[in-house]
Amino acid sequence: MDSTLERIRQFSTNQYSNENRLNARIQIYDFCERKNNWHEWVFDNLDFDNVARVLELGCGNGILWKKNIHRVPENARIILSDNSQGMVDAAREALGRHHHQFEFEVIDACQVPLKDNSFQMIIANHMLYHIESKQKVFSEIDSLLTGNGFAYASTLSTRNLYELIDIVSEFNNSLLFDNTQTIQNFNLENGENILSDYFRVANSDIYQNDIVIKKTEPLILYLASCYSMEQLNVLVSNYIDFSSYLESVIKKIGEIRITNKSVLFKFGKK
Repeated sequence: MDSTLERIRQFSTNQYSNENRLNARIQIYDFCERKNNWHEWVFDNLDFDNVARVLELGCGNGILWKKNIHRVPENARIILSDNSQGMVDAAREALGRHHHQFEFEVIDACQVPLKDNSFQMIIANHMLYHIESKQKVFSEIDSLLTGNGFAYASTLSTRNLYELIDIVSEFNNSLLFDNTQTIQNFNLENGENILSDYFRVANSDIYQNDIVIKKTEPLILYLASCYSMEQLNVLVSNYIDFSSYLESVIKKIGEIRITNKSVLFKFGKK
């Protein structure tokens, strides 16, 4: 059996019950044009001066810290939290040998059972657009931050991946995914205005590192990671034809270039 198809068959119904879909989504960024890795770039823009306690909301499998483990300040104590037990377990497995610096908690970002005014840094990396009730999570962040602390939130541009969306639409509209629908309530273009209603926005750093693909597997895995189970069934049923179609596109133009643009907002109490 094709190894890509085998991985797709292992995807769970819930996008975030385990790390299978997340890992499939992340792998496409190995094909970025420039080699400044996203997670390393984010870490470059975190200011750890006078930071003793850090909270990450929506930590996923802990990849931000795994990619930068030798750069983590020794005096920092970090709570990695996620609403998914599967993700927290994956983060613990990835970082367990550094356990003296990390704690791992299953936490709903809209209802955080931790002490107020106790974190100098809070991170929400590509997760706020998943939350419908922004007021609740922003209220929690405001309460948890110390007076001189800062939070960091990253998100995508609404132009992200539009080339891939166009290519898929030419094959089968039932395999189409709407990137703007996912991030419409918090993105590069509207994020600062949204945050400004609740916080003092100190900075916004733009990251652009377009993806250049010359083979089909990373594209198929990425798309599959975004699909509902109904769409996955369509993909599996049309896998050979879809793979051939993508191969023909790549052969015709030599490579597929995909917009990859994100922002990291830094903000604190008003």
